[in-house]
Amino acid sequence: MRIVESTDQAALEMLKERKIDFSAIVEAMQPIVREVKKEGDAAIKRWTKQFDKRECLSIAVLEERRQAAKLQVSPTLKEALTIAKENIMKFHWNQLPKEWWVEILPGIQAGQLVRPLERVGCYIPGGRYPLVSTVLMTVLPAIIAGVKEIVVCTPKASLEILFACELCGVDKIFEVGGAMAIAAMAYGTETIPKVDKIVGPGNLYVSAAKKIVYGDVGIDCLAGPSEVVIIADEDANPYYIAADLLAQAEHDVTSMALCITPSRKLGAEVISAVEKRLESLPTKKTAKVALEARGAIILVSSLEEAFAVSNFLAPEHLEIHMEDAISWLKCVENAGSIFLGKYAPEAAGDYASGPNHVIPTGGFAAAQSGLSVKDFIKTPTVQYLSEEGLRLIAPTIIALSEAEGLAGHAESIKVRMKC
Repeated sequence: MRIVESTDQAALEMLKERKIDFSAIVEAMQPIVREVKKEGDAAIKRWTKQFDKRECLSIAVLEERRQAAKLQVSPTLKEALTIAKENIMKFHWNQLPKEWWVEILPGIQAGQLVRPLERVGCYIPGGRYPLVSTVLMTVLPAIIAGVKEIVVCTPKASLEILFACELCGVDKIFEVGGAMAIAAMAYGTETIPKVDKIVGPGNLYVSAAKKIVYGDVGIDCLAGPSEVVIIADEDANPYYIAADLLAQAEHDVTSMALCITPSRKLGAEVISAVEKRLESLPTKKTAKVALEARGAIILVSSLEEAFAVSNFLAPEHLEIHMEDAISWLKCVENAGSIFLGKYAPEAAGDYASGPNHVIPTGGFAAAQSGLSVKDFIKTPTVQYLSEEGLRLIAPTIIALSEAEGLAGHAESIKVRMKC
């Protein structure tokens, strides 16, 4: 890790400019998406053999495997997933929008309806270990929204993934990953149904495929390398901060882990603690590369400046290590998920504190929010006008439509008003 002064604008710009240029990857993924769209299951099996070095004998996970997972997963993991599910459900129930009506004028009623999507596809990444938490984070908001059918695609349907799917009530599971899975869910194949929206994180190839199919199907966001910014005052615990920086850095060699503080002493203590803890970390190799490339202590003149720098970076995760952390919320403008106080590590949000862990990266927290129940619903508007109501706004409609050169619009009002 290195120390960066907040006055070093070039260094801050480099940290901010972490959006990914997908152009080359999109070009490489185009043939896969095109072939899956055209050839269906045959293309999935061909590309799976080439990339995953395995024969794709059965794309759909059979019911026997799903049931077997219930018996073979450890009681400890079952209990952990059950508790996490309860907490995630409790949080996401509060995101469900309500239907409403309002009287605009006498004889004019308008409102908003709430309707779930028909079918969604959740992508669960493979990687070194089964990401069971991502099953919960993508499927449970869809369940609360009332989605009719939920399908899951994953490159490796481990026992843990299958149990999590059973726990959450997934309808169909397909053992296919990468761009093949995204294309299959976007366009449908003989085995995999076409969905209305695809959600869930993935590597750059998955994100590139989502970028290609967007417009033919809805998507959530394009996931990039994970990131955390920790704002800390001089009284913060350097060991807690170091542990949280390493927890982020171990995700991937491209992860970003920053601590912003006005205390040079704390910055030095954090670097020392990181170096000591890094040696015993099983994921040391990955974390070390990440910290060397995108790990830093950013020194600022005040806590106010710390929040200004954080808002400039718009991080995926923001931790505030101060006793009165909640009072500083008013200073937060751009962050995907916020963790208040020294006992709120980012890892809590990854698994079990309730909020979703599918959050915008790469600075997109300045314009987007994390995955929520609202991603799985539509809110069509509705309006009722009586004769009296239409008469009240007829002059307004006629004047505006004629100003825009749309005579037919004006006539549709005049014919009713006999004017």
